Amino acid sequence: TPPGLAPPAATAAAPAGTSAATASKPEMIEPPPIEYQSLTIEQILNRFQSELETDAISFMQEAQRVAQYDATLRDTQHSLSDLTNLVSRLMLHQGEVDTQLQ
Repeated sequence: TPPGLAPPAATAAAPAGTSAATASKPEMIEPPPIEYQSLTIEQILNRFQSELETDAISFMQEAQRVAQYDATLRDTQHSLSDLTNLVSRLMLHQGEVDTQLQ
Protein backbone atom coordinates (compact mmCIF):
# COMPACT_ATOMS: atom_id res chain seq x y z
CA THR A 1 0.00 0.00 0.00
CA PRO A 2 1.24 3.52 -0.76
CA PRO A 3 2.36 5.60 2.23
CA GLY A 4 -0.50 7.35 3.97
CA LEU A 5 -3.13 4.87 2.75
CA ALA A 6 -4.47 2.13 4.96
CA PRO A 7 -4.60 -1.43 3.66
CA PRO A 8 -8.00 -2.40 2.22
CA ALA A 9 -8.84 -4.64 5.19
CA ALA A 10 -8.42 -1.73 7.61
CA THR A 11 -10.80 0.56 5.72
CA ALA A 12 -13.36 -2.18 5.24
CA ALA A 13 -13.28 -2.99 8.94
CA ALA A 14 -13.84 0.64 10.02
CA PRO A 15 -17.06 1.15 11.98
CA ALA A 16 -19.97 2.79 10.14
CA GLY A 17 -19.78 6.08 12.05
CA THR A 18 -16.08 6.81 11.30
CA SER A 19 -14.47 7.98 8.14
CA ALA A 20 -11.65 6.12 6.42
CA ALA A 21 -9.28 9.02 7.16
CA THR A 22 -9.58 8.68 10.94
CA ALA A 23 -9.47 4.89 10.81
CA SER A 24 -6.16 4.91 8.94
CA LYS A 25 -4.16 7.52 10.84
CA PRO A 26 -0.58 7.47 9.63
CA GLU A 27 1.89 6.50 12.33
CA MET A 28 4.06 9.34 13.60
CA ILE A 29 7.71 8.72 12.82
CA GLU A 30 10.19 10.30 15.19
CA PRO A 31 12.59 12.69 13.47
CA PRO A 32 16.27 11.73 13.42
CA PRO A 33 18.52 13.17 16.12
CA ILE A 34 19.42 16.84 15.65
CA GLU A 35 23.04 16.01 14.79
CA TYR A 36 21.90 14.05 11.71
CA GLN A 37 19.17 16.37 10.45
CA SER A 38 21.57 18.61 8.54
CA LEU A 39 23.68 15.78 7.07
CA THR A 40 23.25 13.84 3.87
CA ILE A 41 22.98 10.06 3.96
CA GLU A 42 26.48 9.84 2.54
CA GLN A 43 27.83 12.04 5.35
CA ILE A 44 26.03 9.95 7.97
CA LEU A 45 27.39 6.72 6.46
CA ASN A 46 30.90 8.19 6.30
CA ARG A 47 30.65 9.17 9.97
CA PHE A 48 29.44 5.67 10.91
CA GLN A 49 32.27 4.12 8.86
CA SER A 50 34.82 6.33 10.60
CA GLU A 51 33.44 5.43 14.03
CA LEU A 52 33.44 1.75 13.10
CA GLU A 53 37.08 1.91 12.01
CA THR A 54 38.03 3.69 15.25
CA ASP A 55 36.15 1.10 17.30
CA ALA A 56 37.75 -1.75 15.35
CA ILE A 57 41.23 -0.35 16.05
CA SER A 58 40.40 0.03 19.75
CA PHE A 59 39.04 -3.51 19.83
CA MET A 60 42.18 -4.94 18.22
CA GLN A 61 44.41 -3.06 20.68
CA GLU A 62 42.37 -4.38 23.59
CA ALA A 63 42.42 -7.91 22.15
CA GLN A 64 46.22 -7.76 21.83
CA ARG A 65 46.51 -6.55 25.43
CA VAL A 66 44.29 -9.42 26.61
CA ALA A 67 46.37 -11.88 24.57
CA GLN A 68 49.53 -10.60 26.31
CA TYR A 69 47.91 -11.03 29.72
CA ASP A 70 46.81 -14.51 28.71
CA ALA A 71 50.36 -15.43 27.68
CA THR A 72 51.69 -14.07 30.98
CA LEU A 73 49.14 -16.12 32.90
CA ARG A 74 50.04 -19.28 30.98
CA ASP A 75 53.76 -18.71 31.64
CA THR A 76 53.09 -18.07 35.32
CA GLN A 77 50.94 -21.19 35.56
CA HIS A 78 53.76 -23.23 33.98
CA SER A 79 56.30 -21.74 36.41
CA LEU A 80 54.06 -22.47 39.38
CA SER A 81 53.60 -26.04 38.20
CA ASP A 82 57.37 -26.51 37.87
CA LEU A 83 57.91 -24.98 41.31
CA THR A 84 55.25 -27.25 42.84
CA ASN A 85 56.93 -30.32 41.33
CA LEU A 86 60.32 -29.17 42.61
CA VAL A 87 58.99 -28.60 46.13
CA SER A 88 57.35 -32.04 46.11
CA ARG A 89 60.65 -33.68 45.14
CA LEU A 90 62.53 -31.69 47.80
CA MET A 91 60.02 -32.77 50.44
CA LEU A 92 60.51 -36.42 49.42
CA HIS A 93 64.29 -36.03 49.65
CA GLN A 94 63.94 -34.25 52.98
CA GLY A 95 61.83 -37.14 54.24
CA GLU A 96 64.52 -39.60 53.13
CA VAL A 97 67.23 -37.54 54.84
CA ASP A 98 65.15 -37.35 58.03
CA THR A 99 64.65 -41.15 57.96
CA GLN A 100 68.38 -41.76 57.48
CA LEU A 101 69.27 -39.41 60.37
CA GLN A 102 67.02 -41.24 62.82
